[in-house]
Amino acid sequence: MKGGLLADSYSWICEHADFKRWRNDEDSRLLWIKGDPGKGKTMLLCGIVNELEKMRKSSSMDDNENISFFFCRATEEHINNATAVLRGLVWLLVAKQQTELISYVREEYDRAGRELFKGVNTWFTLSSIFTKILKDRSLKRTYLIIDALDECTTDLSQLLEFIVLNSSQDSSSRVKWVISSRNWPTIEKDLSDATDKVRLCLELNQESISEAVEIYIRSKVDELAKRNGYQNDKDTKECIRSYLSSNANGTFLWVSLVCKKLYKISRRNVRKHLTLEEFPPGLDEFYSRMIQNLTDLEDSELCKNVLAVLCIVHRPITLKELETLVDVSGVSDDDELREIIESCGGSFLTLQGNIISFVHQSAKDYLMKEESIKIIFPEGRIENQQETLVLQSITAMSNVLQRDIYNLQELGRSIEDIERISSDPLEAIRYACSYWVDHLCEVKCDDDNDGNGESDILSDGGEVHQFLTEHFLHWLEALSLMKSIAGVAAKLTRLLKKFTSESAISRSEMQIEIKNLVSDARRFIMSNRHILEHNPLQLYSSALVFSPINSAIRALFLEQEIDWITTTPAVEANWGACIQTHYGDASAAVESIAFSRDSAYIASGDSEGNVKIWDVESGTCVKELTIASGGALWDGKRQVIFVSSGLRIAFNCNSSKTNFEIWDAITSAYYTLQLVLQGEASEGIEAICLLKDGKRVALGLENGLIEIWDCNPKIPASNRTRRLKGHTESVDSMSLSNDGLQLASASQDNTIKVWNTATGNCTKTLDVELYWRSPIAFSNNGKRIAFASADSSCLKVWDTTSDPSAHIYQTLHGHSDKITSISFSKDDKRIASGSFDNIVKISDTTSGILLQTLLGHTDPIQAVAFSDDGALVASGSNDNTIRIWESDSPALDEISDDHMHTSSVTAIAFSKDGEQIASGSSDMTIKIWSISGAFIQALHGHSSTVRSIAFSQDGGRIVSGSADNAAKIWDISGTGSCIQTLEGHTSSVQSVAFSNDGERIVTGSYDKTVKIWNVSCGTCIQTLSVHTDAVSCVAFSNDDELVVSGSDDNTIKICDMSGTCLQTFSGDTGVIRSVAISNDDKLIAAGSFGGVIKVWDLESGKCLKTCEINRQVGGLTFGVTNSHVLCNAGIIPLDINPDEDADATITDFHLRGYGLSKDRDWITWNGKDVLWLPVEYRSEYDDEYIVSEDAIAIGCQSGRVLILTFSSSIFPLQ
Repeated sequence: MKGGLLADSYSWICEHADFKRWRNDEDSRLLWIKGDPGKGKTMLLCGIVNELEKMRKSSSMDDNENISFFFCRATEEHINNATAVLRGLVWLLVAKQQTELISYVREEYDRAGRELFKGVNTWFTLSSIFTKILKDRSLKRTYLIIDALDECTTDLSQLLEFIVLNSSQDSSSRVKWVISSRNWPTIEKDLSDATDKVRLCLELNQESISEAVEIYIRSKVDELAKRNGYQNDKDTKECIRSYLSSNANGTFLWVSLVCKKLYKISRRNVRKHLTLEEFPPGLDEFYSRMIQNLTDLEDSELCKNVLAVLCIVHRPITLKELETLVDVSGVSDDDELREIIESCGGSFLTLQGNIISFVHQSAKDYLMKEESIKIIFPEGRIENQQETLVLQSITAMSNVLQRDIYNLQELGRSIEDIERISSDPLEAIRYACSYWVDHLCEVKCDDDNDGNGESDILSDGGEVHQFLTEHFLHWLEALSLMKSIAGVAAKLTRLLKKFTSESAISRSEMQIEIKNLVSDARRFIMSNRHILEHNPLQLYSSALVFSPINSAIRALFLEQEIDWITTTPAVEANWGACIQTHYGDASAAVESIAFSRDSAYIASGDSEGNVKIWDVESGTCVKELTIASGGALWDGKRQVIFVSSGLRIAFNCNSSKTNFEIWDAITSAYYTLQLVLQGEASEGIEAICLLKDGKRVALGLENGLIEIWDCNPKIPASNRTRRLKGHTESVDSMSLSNDGLQLASASQDNTIKVWNTATGNCTKTLDVELYWRSPIAFSNNGKRIAFASADSSCLKVWDTTSDPSAHIYQTLHGHSDKITSISFSKDDKRIASGSFDNIVKISDTTSGILLQTLLGHTDPIQAVAFSDDGALVASGSNDNTIRIWESDSPALDEISDDHMHTSSVTAIAFSKDGEQIASGSSDMTIKIWSISGAFIQALHGHSSTVRSIAFSQDGGRIVSGSADNAAKIWDISGTGSCIQTLEGHTSSVQSVAFSNDGERIVTGSYDKTVKIWNVSCGTCIQTLSVHTDAVSCVAFSNDDELVVSGSDDNTIKICDMSGTCLQTFSGDTGVIRSVAISNDDKLIAAGSFGGVIKVWDLESGKCLKTCEINRQVGGLTFGVTNSHVLCNAGIIPLDINPDEDADATITDFHLRGYGLSKDRDWITWNGKDVLWLPVEYRSEYDDEYIVSEDAIAIGCQSGRVLILTFSSSIFPLQ
């Protein structure tokens, strides 16, 4: 209801017995006012707010009562969702009334900042804050009023659950609620648990409603008369009043709509319009008359089109958006369009500013009835309007979308740094961009009378196909700028189902290309979702560069978009098994994973106490909570599981080894339980296992005991514990059978025991060698237990139903390091395992055959889980990511040697001519690559990690240093054989270099020495013991007369071939990581671990330049003219000035050329981010990649070698 509040029209509610009972009875905490549309519910709630305000003031209790209210409206996005309701109630309560309670908001705001009230975490955070406020003992008597719950279109059930929970007998008696809604059975059902609610049905109070409507009519008639100049014409006023009273039928909205029409009718014509034909009684009859009137209008077809579009759009739209969705070619400007909307849709539509919406939800409901559909929709079919809207949207988007539509010019610009520009080119097509796929999914696939089906809209070469081919990336850019990427993949999944529907099969030959394109587009979005959400223009670089060779999207756009990269990295041929990668917090390992029972959601818990819930289909994080501050979880002592009622999380508190907490992530409720130690003292919890019902938790203790606790804190501690005795040492791993009747436990006493959880009896014991926290898992049928045995890389399956001589049912091999996690598929035919080798493997439990090897994580796997339908596997890792894999591919998801090492890359070098690259790895091999990325050869011979590599001047040989304390010289121009092994160091060889003439080699070692070797015979000709700590970098002068070495002792030493130390440079640079001599041997440069680069005059020893790049310095070299130095951050101009204070550190210099960002996740150009690197293409440390003026080679933690070369004339930022 709009247009002011009349006290006499709502005063009856204050005298109603139900209202008084709610007001005065302490146990009646919820008043629900319900009624049909137009019955004045909003007016009543406004009146209740007024009356409560009056009561508060008149009773001299102004400072002792709070009143907070919220009015929902379905057509307005900012007030039609559960989160908005809570946000509004909290704000009015703590910001305007009881301000001391704002501390609850401030506490969360200080932790999360502006993100507190944004994104997926908002509901959880607000509900948690609000619950704490409502439970605060200092809270005054508080009234909470929410109007039109039926118009809360998002998360209504969640809001109703919150209301029921906080109006129950367990809640504070100081808090009372008033809510209103239509007579919806779904709301009735959700409120059924509110046993003490007071229900007030307006249809049962018709006499009071009719009297209130009569008062409202008299007010509206007076308003009409004053406005139209007949306030003194009693006859006209009485005629209007009488007509309205006779036909209102107790409906405020009908009166309001008729009066809105009468505003436009002059005094002399008003009586002849007051007819049943023109203003029939009843809302539906009134709306019907308005529809019939449309046919007499000059703009009848346009009006129908406008109403049809407004009926099917998913949110209110602006005038500009309407112009793109409806053909308004005959309309000259916005003012004219406003006039048309007012004339044809005045009884249905309202304009608030530039936003068009329905006057009331009942108006839209009427237009969507069958009889109305036949009038306003093309050919009487909603589907036809859906198709028209799609075509209009595609046309509008095609005319506007383009690359870098905001003219950002910076490929790495963060979405958070982008401001919406005043003349926004996306303004008119925002709705089209967000919803055209939704409308396309609503287009029917069945053939029409002409047999034309969908007019080829979804056929190869059709409008949709052509749009995606030309504008797919532009469309995604727009969505990213609009912060609307979330959910796009789910929309394309829905679209793909149209191609496989029964009605589409007959058209399949006409949809081959578009189906493949949509499928590839979906994978493209899912794989790149993280970067699309954060850096829109990476669509045109990272997303394309790292997509598979055979990706349809890559094939369409790579060459036309990536002109500044001349050699792209080696990537897989096709999309792999990994369909999504979720990036968690930067320093938090993902240690627990669980699927919901419908496989629609994944919950993940990390080492910092953060729990996230992800929508599997869209990849969206739908909820996030922090259950402990950093470090508050102990390794192996937390679990997230989905139970029938939602998600629960159990974890051990670091502050007390005998405390643990259970959280319900749906209701935000949590319990802190204290272990009661009786008799045998325990040092604390070693393992936690939540039972499937979520109501009980099993605790494995350090003293060998197991305790099963009831999670209900109302039960006395002495009555809610069952103690299981049998192990003699710490219980550090447990698993529960699906039916909850059996518990398996693994102990450091080298036994696995099976317990009956009902009786507490041990039913089976297996003696087996285990390692600390060997993972175990029950099969779903409860008959088998999988566990990792003491040889760590071997997985065994124990058949608990067989006789003792045959209890090991299967032994599964394949991992190369300790197994950390195990999960059975629901049918028990497959088993997934994660390991310290960074790999997830899926094996057949019957045959033992390895089915899949899933590569992608760059750190140990901590958790694996099958989805309930068995189609997916989720894994969590120390690399801070969660990956979701398709588990039904029969082929191994392996990457061949021409892509990568089998372990992390630890050393890398360019040949002098820049045409070859050598990489060394912890897999003990060296691999040679061409600058184009082609694999040339592999060198085997070291017995430990390769730590350093260098090419000879002619590129025919390389020298490598290893943690096996030796250096090796290799002939790479021919067979790749080792021609010399240089032995003599007593610790790892960290740095190596060839002399320019190729006759000598210098090595630096952890043993603090520098050694010079004769290449031809492999003998050590000099040992330089000039450092007091490990030597990390070495180099020859260009005339081969001097050796330069840098050390962890913070010094650089210059020695001649006789071993004499000629110069020592320090200058507080910190640990030295890289050294270089200029081409004329006059300058020396050194870079430190702390990011300082210093340049000295070699002859005088004077420091000429000091720069700081705020990261570890690596790969330091001088440019040809010695005017700059090149390092891992890019080119640093020297600009040496003799009058400059060289000891003063310069930090504001301008980096030039290509480099890597400080955290190594971006390729940079001139210091700006231009190419984001997925986690599998990143180095672990700064000395594992190398930069030249036109190329970058990165040795990745995943084992890949990433090689990129760049154009000398085309640059990423023009």
